[in-house]
Amino acid sequence: MTIWHEVAGSGPAVMMLHAGICDSGMRDPQWRRFPAEHRTVRCDLRGFGRTPVPSRTYGHGADAVELIESLGLQGCALVGASMGGLVALDLAIARPDLISSRGAAVRLLLLHRQ
Repeated sequence: MTIWHEVAGSGPAVMMLHAGICDSGMRDPQWRRFPAEHRTVRCDLRGFGRTPVPSRTYGHGADAVELIESLGLQGCALVGASMGGLVALDLAIARPDLISSRGAAVRLLLLHRQ
């Protein structure tokens, strides 16, 4: 299954991964600017936006690998927030040969009991 995605621009590759509470639309502000200097990819991970949930087991990291390979991206930078950051880290561990760098914005909340 191919996940929904769009590609724009030319230059160094950047893949933007969305948080677990939204879809690729969260990247609209970056989408208007990044393609001026980068080959920019954004996608809807399975179960979000325009990509349905399949009936079989799947992994967001494996889907991102498949997308990067199918687009022939070399040295792709990954930018992820929340769940997208975790997908970026999974991808970096599993296939470091596909990426050049990654930016993960993960928020940690510590709760203290009295």
